[in-house]
Amino acid sequence: MPDNLPSTQGARGEPPSPGVAAGRRRTRLFYGWHIVLTAFLASAMTGGVGYSFGLFIKPMSAEFGWSRSLISSVFLVRTLTIALASPLFGPLLDRKEGARLIMALGGAVAALGLALLALTPSLPFFFLSYGVLAGLGTFALGTELVTSTLVSKWFVRRRGRALAVAAMGTSLGGAALVPVTNLLIGAFDWRGAWVGLAVLMFLGTVPVSALLVRRQPEDMGLSPDGACSGAHQASLEPALSPGQQTERAWTIKEAARQPTLWVIIACFSLSTLTFGGLFVHFIPYITDKGYSPSLASAVITVLGLTAGLVKPAWGLLAERVPVRYAVAACFVITASSLGALILTTRGPIIFLFPVLYALGAGGLLPLTGLIWANYFGRHFLGAIRGVFTPVTLIANGVAPLFAAFIYDTTRSYDLAYLVGIGALLLGAIGILFARPPSAH
Repeated sequence: MPDNLPSTQGARGEPPSPGVAAGRRRTRLFYGWHIVLTAFLASAMTGGVGYSFGLFIKPMSAEFGWSRSLISSVFLVRTLTIALASPLFGPLLDRKEGARLIMALGGAVAALGLALLALTPSLPFFFLSYGVLAGLGTFALGTELVTSTLVSKWFVRRRGRALAVAAMGTSLGGAALVPVTNLLIGAFDWRGAWVGLAVLMFLGTVPVSALLVRRQPEDMGLSPDGACSGAHQASLEPALSPGQQTERAWTIKEAARQPTLWVIIACFSLSTLTFGGLFVHFIPYITDKGYSPSLASAVITVLGLTAGLVKPAWGLLAERVPVRYAVAACFVITASSLGALILTTRGPIIFLFPVLYALGAGGLLPLTGLIWANYFGRHFLGAIRGVFTPVTLIANGVAPLFAAFIYDTTRSYDLAYLVGIGALLLGAIGILFARPPSAH
């Protein structure tokens, strides 16, 4: 061995000491970050498709003569589909190969549904392709329930930052795919754009999900956060200290008896009226104000980039303060952004909306997963969330249809967004009462 290279062996060629070997193991990247990467990519494609949907509303309406209410009713179909699937998917996430199977098949089914949209001849076909196939596929692949449950099983002490990094995919994927989709529509019309999204969906999610996803660190002989098994419990103490979380293994029945669970469901259902519903109509609303589709796409791109950048800050903040306070702040900031959008008429002031919206809504994805995992533990997290998610999904499915109905009736979205502001403020007040559940 050359004299200038350090040796990890002893003077007589003995193997490295236990301390050196342990040091080597600690220098390897914890496998949980591979899980975060997979969740990031899945969220990026799922979020990108969701962000881009608004670009298809006007061209599809023009070709088929469908009203915005009729087009938006596809989200009700999607909601009913995934509400039925959610109680089945949730427990699968707690099984050894469940997450890998769900995400890989979800990516393939989502790609199939998006590709079939290029062949749309009628409304029922549209409902089947987007509402059932693409809806079921994207739900299984990269919705917050799936990705946050998976990531939460791999992290405890660093859970906030891990969830934040994974959730960045939703925003950054939207920021990237909205301008790409706008270009595809301009070059190949809306049908060709759906095919392009289908190809990106398959290539960007299926291989990585099949190869990298593992249920939890214990399946690989590891501990959460990459801690040595002997030091695992000690490593959790900082995470447990502020009363923010518990690693007790709550069952579905035990969780259902906690008033806190129902407060969380009610508050997030109120917020979903905005985050999951009104978001679909952002691009039509902006273009109705006289802005071009290209500028509307730029607004959504700014929104996505800003939301992606602020997510780590929310994740780190929630590791230091009670997570319910952070959620309430998200709701209030987002409500202010909707007020800015309503008041905007012309000019560059429109960009105040995406910045404010991103500052608030950017924290919601990581904080949603965090509050569930912190309050009810990681062991049965998939089953608990799978059973109770359909309640929140109802608001998610009704909101786009409600906003479209308001537009078709009044020729304006203003009333729908005012209702959204009220819902967010109610949710902000309510979530403050969602204290960590008692084990007694």
